[in-house]
Amino acid sequence: MFLFEQVDSTQKVLKKALVRKGLVSVSFKYPVKDFSIKYWAPYVKKEDVIEEFNVLNDTLKLWIKDTLADSLVAVLYQHDTVLDTLQLGIKPRASKRASNAKLLATFSAPPGALIDYFLKPVVEFNSPVSKIDSGSISLFEDTVEVKALYSFSDSAHRFLQFDNKLKEGSAYELLFLQNAVTDIFGYKNDTLRYKFKTRKKEDYGTLTLNVKLMVENKHYILQLLNEKGSVAFENHIHKSQKIFMDRMLPEKYTLKIIYDTNADGKWNTGSYKEKRQPEKVQFIKGEIITRANWDVETEIYIEE
Repeated sequence: MFLFEQVDSTQKVLKKALVRKGLVSVSFKYPVKDFSIKYWAPYVKKEDVIEEFNVLNDTLKLWIKDTLADSLVAVLYQHDTVLDTLQLGIKPRASKRASNAKLLATFSAPPGALIDYFLKPVVEFNSPVSKIDSGSISLFEDTVEVKALYSFSDSAHRFLQFDNKLKEGSAYELLFLQNAVTDIFGYKNDTLRYKFKTRKKEDYGTLTLNVKLMVENKHYILQLLNEKGSVAFENHIHKSQKIFMDRMLPEKYTLKIIYDTNADGKWNTGSYKEKRQPEKVQFIKGEIITRANWDVETEIYIEE
């Protein structure tokens, strides 16, 4: 028998605060769905705000372009129901540090790191970008300059991805000259230089999972967990099938099966009120080991 604790599913705002000049953060108890905001005049106007949710959709950043405004008043809605009201002072105290502020950036890989040749490198800025001087950005491939192709991968214009098709087993350098990028507050970057290399095709292996269900037409979520316990791969199945994965780096994996009873694509806790047990979870015994330039195939049996 499963033991579980009844979960309070009521959505609410956990925290709301001015993080720094022009940035308000709002944290929610659960991921937000069907969300909207109504801004109250004469305070900050909707056109002066960039709204940005995190990946989990449970934290909202409000980037306020109107640096002269001293207050933010807004009502938060979910499914047309009022969640909370924001009433915040947004004019921080002047400081020498703020007057010398720069636009900061981080690269999607550590200095000199090996990255997957089929992925797009990303530079993340610490605030939304308003202007780019394309002549001040250079990309070098094995010391030869190539035209840098880039675009924003997010609506807030903080993540600049490079769309060049990278070659396997090559060395790259990405250069931003000083003042190449300007954010919505007028801050500019110092010189930025990122060096990285790409892996070769033979650095990867393949993995084939031959999944056999003892009972067809029931729903399961199959997760491949890496050595850190993070989900490296997920597949939703309801019939016996072969699952093929290529470009697998050498790693030891554990296989986790979620019995998706209500077929909603996620694990569900139990409900004392509805007399419903949590969905069953099973870990397959043994490790799955992938190797470079090697094809691995294994059979998985899922019982009722």
